[in-house]
Amino acid sequence: MAAQPEVASNDGSRGSCLRVSDSTGCPTLRGQNTKDAGNQMDLATGYEITQTGLMVHGGWTPELWEAAGREIARYQKGLMWLIGDWLNAGDREGYVERGKLAEACERFGIAYDTALQASRVSAAFESCLRRQDLGWHHHKEVANHDQADELLSWAEQTGATVKQLREEKQRRSIAAAPTATEASGTKGEVSWEFKVGDCRKLPYPDDHFDLVFCSPPYEAQRSYGELDFNLAGEDWVAWATECYTECLRVCKGLVAWVVEGYTDDFAYTSTPFLLHADLHRRGVKMRKVVVYQRNGIPGTGGPEWLRNDWEPVICGTKSGRLPWADNTAMGQPPKQNVPRVATNRNKDGSRKQAVYVDPEVCNPGNIISGIVGSGGMGWRDATKNEAPFPEWLAEFFIKSFCPPGGIVLDPFSGSGTTVSMAVKHGRNGVGIDARESQVWLGETRLLGMTVGERQQGQGVLI
Repeated sequence: MAAQPEVASNDGSRGSCLRVSDSTGCPTLRGQNTKDAGNQMDLATGYEITQTGLMVHGGWTPELWEAAGREIARYQKGLMWLIGDWLNAGDREGYVERGKLAEACERFGIAYDTALQASRVSAAFESCLRRQDLGWHHHKEVANHDQADELLSWAEQTGATVKQLREEKQRRSIAAAPTATEASGTKGEVSWEFKVGDCRKLPYPDDHFDLVFCSPPYEAQRSYGELDFNLAGEDWVAWATECYTECLRVCKGLVAWVVEGYTDDFAYTSTPFLLHADLHRRGVKMRKVVVYQRNGIPGTGGPEWLRNDWEPVICGTKSGRLPWADNTAMGQPPKQNVPRVATNRNKDGSRKQAVYVDPEVCNPGNIISGIVGSGGMGWRDATKNEAPFPEWLAEFFIKSFCPPGGIVLDPFSGSGTTVSMAVKHGRNGVGIDARESQVWLGETRLLGMTVGERQQGQGVLI
């Protein structure tokens, strides 16, 4: 028989570790220590949690497995608190010579941002204020929030998940936010306005706008506060088709919607493409879908699929060729600006006899990419809306498909990104939203202020 590997106990004695099989046939560890005094192995429970895994004393039982799971969960829930408290305790000179955050990264194998979050959250909640029934991520969600205690109490009473707590925090912020039914202003030779309205009944004549660019509510992903939006599947497609058709009526140019479905039970809902197909069957001149590329959340994609790094932009017109476009407005000079022989082929397979000469500015293509996180939204309070998109995405469509001095409409204006970018680039902007809180939010942005500055009564910045 092969020799059994030795295991060290806390007191320095050596023990043996025997791999046995449980009822599933999987190998398990059974500790056989030569010294019981000081040994971490709890013979009453039959397992030990070590730096390298679980050691079991006498084989797995359902009860032992449940008990070990509870113990692991207890350690897991407390780990970030322990790291944060350790960092904050070492906040005085001499505790960590090389810098406390760098030391945490090396000792615990975590990223710098994770160590920083652990320190900040632990500092925000004294030990006596931490809720035992809630996880560290619940506390992280409301750290330094002025209603942190009330929100954590709500989460305890309702058994809320972190996502539900985040939505409740957002709902309360919206409910407490100032409101407006309409707002307008000018900057130089262009104007902007926001008003409350319904995308299905836009108060404008036919062909009033040069471009419609927006991101409607995605299906069943967010409730949007007081709207309690919850359409999904074919119901969402029917609603979106009605709204898109109304956008086509008031626009003589391109109608571009940033939309997305979701995956549930290993199946993608495909609603953006169902919308595209329904509009095509109605006779709308649909263009090939444009790709809005941004990095998805690390670790997403489920157990066997790929992280989602892009969203479709559904584009169409009612009259075919666009009345105005500058499809190189966002282009770049070619990398190789030299004549070269064609390498593609004719239908019969023969080489084309042609010489290509690059343009001065290249068409940027239909994959639009940029930074979304780390301040990539452009305005610090853009996230007061539930689903903002970055300024560079709106900028791309405005400069490419709306003439200078033209009019851009966003019928789901939210935090006012589209209107803000229209004004910045010499176009007039109109935003419509079903919620008065979002009209006020968009107005705040166009006044050149943050929400905090406006609520404190500070003056207009532009």
